[in-house]
Amino acid sequence: TSAVDGLRKTPGISRIYRQTIGEADAVFARGVMIPAVPAIYQSCAQRSIPLVHWLVGNPEALLRSHRRYGPILDHLGRLFVRRWEGQVRRGYRQGGPACLLCNGQEIADRFGDGPTEVTVSTTLRPEDIQAPRADRAPSASPAPLRILTVAYIRPEKGIEYLLEAMSLLKTQGEVHLDLVGSRDRYPTYQAKLDQLIRQHGLEERIHWRGHTDRDDLATHFGRADLFVLPTLSEGTPRVLLEAMAHGVPLVASQVGGIPDSVAHEVNGLLIPPKDPAALAEACDRVFADSQLRQGLVESGREFARAHTVDRFAERIVSIFRRLTER
Repeated sequence: TSAVDGLRKTPGISRIYRQTIGEADAVFARGVMIPAVPAIYQSCAQRSIPLVHWLVGNPEALLRSHRRYGPILDHLGRLFVRRWEGQVRRGYRQGGPACLLCNGQEIADRFGDGPTEVTVSTTLRPEDIQAPRADRAPSASPAPLRILTVAYIRPEKGIEYLLEAMSLLKTQGEVHLDLVGSRDRYPTYQAKLDQLIRQHGLEERIHWRGHTDRDDLATHFGRADLFVLPTLSEGTPRVLLEAMAHGVPLVASQVGGIPDSVAHEVNGLLIPPKDPAALAEACDRVFADSQLRQGLVESGREFARAHTVDRFAERIVSIFRRLTER
């Protein structure tokens, strides 16, 4: 459904929301960045139904991370986001029992004048936490070192900066990059990435793995020596927890809610966005320093163990109980 179509159907969507909420004892809403969002807040407030609104990303930061549709449409998009955020603020001030559950402090700060809680997005199950694996030093095997990135290949993921960093690595031996994720929707961006690969002579070291299921993704994590997320805008990406759960050290951009998942030099390394030199230096550092590498892996596994989907569900239930008591 297009944005214009969504605007046209707002009355009907609002009516469905009100009808559904009228039959509910509690409401959990994920994202819901649509014009009909006031209907959710109004219906919950009128019936004193507790509402937890889970905000998973910062759409304005996403729009500012790169040009998407041209200056006019991008500007209109930012105006729409600000209007939607205003509707959310007004909604949880109306007196109903409501709380915003925010993926990262950056999002919570945008709604700091109301009830908010910061969380980390997760789908991990306890059985997803893998047993420790043997550390592989760069000099211990003739096989190439492997960097893994898992992302929907689109401009805000910053893949071009990772490709630039691949050409700057100083680590001895061959380093290959596995890119897991669909890349078909943004042909202009993909052409730009392909040009960078040819420009730096990386054709033999870059591997496009495409979309994959959970089992194949586990195989990719099992082969990886380092996970890198060079993104320009994020909430708290669950793929970072997946890397930690599989015992893979990681490097990620210091943007959005990522610092709520990654503590620098504790369970990962944080680098500035759009900085290939800093990214290459961080990768070289992880490859070269066994003590750092093992510390990141151990701390990452502990963080993943504390952020399973069971813990997330317990958190939501506790918020609902608190809202009901209030």
